[in-house]
Amino acid sequence: MEPEQKETLKKKKKNVLIICPFFRPNIGGVETHLDRLIEYLGKNDYYSIVLTYQPLASKTKGARREYGENFEVHRLQWFGTGLFEQLETKFPLVFTYVFPGLFIKSMLFYMVNHKHIDVIHAHGLVAATIGLFCKLFVNKRMVVSTHAIYSFENRKRLLKLLVAGILFFYDKILAVSEVSKQELIKIGLPARKIEAFRNWVDTDVFKPRDRQKLSITSDKKINFLMISRFIEKKGVLLYLKAAEKIKEANFYLVGAGQLQHEVDSLVSKSANVEYMGILNQSDPKQCSTMLDLYSLADYFVSPYLYDEGYSITLCESVASGTVPVIPERGSPPTFLTKEVAHYMPAVINEEILINTLQGLLSHPKDEDSIKNCREYALKYLGFSNAKIITDAYKEDE
Repeated sequence: MEPEQKETLKKKKKNVLIICPFFRPNIGGVETHLDRLIEYLGKNDYYSIVLTYQPLASKTKGARREYGENFEVHRLQWFGTGLFEQLETKFPLVFTYVFPGLFIKSMLFYMVNHKHIDVIHAHGLVAATIGLFCKLFVNKRMVVSTHAIYSFENRKRLLKLLVAGILFFYDKILAVSEVSKQELIKIGLPARKIEAFRNWVDTDVFKPRDRQKLSITSDKKINFLMISRFIEKKGVLLYLKAAEKIKEANFYLVGAGQLQHEVDSLVSKSANVEYMGILNQSDPKQCSTMLDLYSLADYFVSPYLYDEGYSITLCESVASGTVPVIPERGSPPTFLTKEVAHYMPAVINEEILINTLQGLLSHPKDEDSIKNCREYALKYLGFSNAKIITDAYKEDE
């Protein structure tokens, strides 16, 4: 933090140190959430200081230091591009890889600038561990957000002990859903410290568009859309295999990731699959294309194979008037009712997905479903959901 920047910070009510390994220009749900969080904080007299890595999953680079009116971002270059996705399911290897660089950067930054920090907001377990060391150096108000369901019953005991031991020292724990909150309580964390929060979208941006005026046209009566990282647990290969069997519909796909080669191979063999590449919401033209896709789609398909935490794309889809098609597991059933989501069984396979999508061919999007989704989003998925975060920044009464 440069000297002249410190003077700017002093004029703000609260200066929030946000620690997270993942931030733009990396693309994903956590990154989108943080973009919206710092925007919301800026509108509510908070100044955000983000400590993060350059993207770990791609060679895309952001500015080493980035300054905005109400935020600044400090990015650290780290080794092993693409290694994170290979280690993501291998705890503690992934922790060992992600922790050291951000730990050193955060501690050095905090030792120099702690006088200007009012709240530390850690995102995820790695950041929570780093935040704990910051607390030991100089104590501040400590808030942590979880972005995943840990499913402790299926994981090594070490993870359970680590999560409980670290999160216990935080003043407030923001669980990604009620499911996440209950599993944290079960491992012994005090219920009074834990709040479940709903994610949010800008409903002025994500809204139904006139389907006759979209920049994208389709020659099919039914259109499906999937936006995801290309990793196995997201079910992207299931989606593409379903496209091979259902020729009556067009399948649109947005994203990138570890399975890029397999995805490219399947796309090249399917005339009814349109791969749209990566669409970055911070780019106006790409964002407009994404909004057109949400409105073009009759259904948004997310065939995840694990307990999903809180997929922001599901919220974007509903706000845009499009019903998501998803397994009934993880967090989504706690924030999307069956009025606005089409649920499949909790455990799905290729056959189940194909049968589900075939069953929807005779039920294209109509004005009633668009209206129903839109009203739900305005009531439950707007900016008011973010208030729980700023409330967590305040000292307990």
